[in-house]
Amino acid sequence: MDNGEDGPASQEDAAAWADEYGISYPVLHGQSVPDLFDAFFQPWHFVGLGLPAFWIIDPMGEIRAFSMGFNEENGPNFNSKDIQSLFEEFLLENPEWVKPSVDAICSEDTCQNGGTCEIVDGKTTCSCAEGYSGDACETDTDDCAANPCQNGGVCTDAVASYTCNCADTGFIGKTCEQAITVVNGCSNADAKDLTKEAEVTIQWDFSVADVGCVLVSAGTTITFAGNFDVHPLFGGDGNEADPASPFSNHDNGVVTVTEAGAYGFYCALHASMLGAVFVQ
Repeated sequence: MDNGEDGPASQEDAAAWADEYGISYPVLHGQSVPDLFDAFFQPWHFVGLGLPAFWIIDPMGEIRAFSMGFNEENGPNFNSKDIQSLFEEFLLENPEWVKPSVDAICSEDTCQNGGTCEIVDGKTTCSCAEGYSGDACETDTDDCAANPCQNGGVCTDAVASYTCNCADTGFIGKTCEQAITVVNGCSNADAKDLTKEAEVTIQWDFSVADVGCVLVSAGTTITFAGNFDVHPLFGGDGNEADPASPFSNHDNGVVTVTEAGAYGFYCALHASMLGAVFVQ
């Protein structure tokens, strides 16, 4: 880099100079000043010889070394090994200095378990994927630490989730929060899970015993498909009518259940036609 008498090279020029001579860290850079040699040796009449001078400047602006002339490969008298040594010396004196390069600092091993490496204030930091924590996202977060399982349920941790074993507790649900309820011989523990369905059809005839025990979400529309003159539909438990049941006030067999609860239904003329809808 020949910059005449304009002073030190720019940082951009320094990086190019370092790349040209194979320097690992283009932060220590040199400067060529052809006229400096003439000025220094003017009393000895070397004016006009035009040999360049080089100095090495560290990232803090301090001159680390000085040399004049070219080596046998027509490069400055500083080789990459010399400059590498100077840079290592600088790092020992300035341990807080970090080369501001994401590629140089963030490697594929910096953050574990899908974490993303970023540079914040000159240091690496990991943004962890859900379910992990720690400086390098090395720790699987204990999702059971908050004791999410109720009523004696046993928690098993997983990645960003957990499961509750509700066996022998008398409760069901994700956190064992729902008491087991039996209506018309139908238990919510054994009900067919249709909670992802917005509309559910129950065939209202003698086959209802096979499909008449279901679990749905609030807001689900339930349609009883059948002949209500032959099979009158009532809401209740054990053939005892419940006027407050949504099935006691159906519109031609169509009911939208809006509140959580256990709702039995039955046929007033045929005792075997009964079941229940559990709403959560």
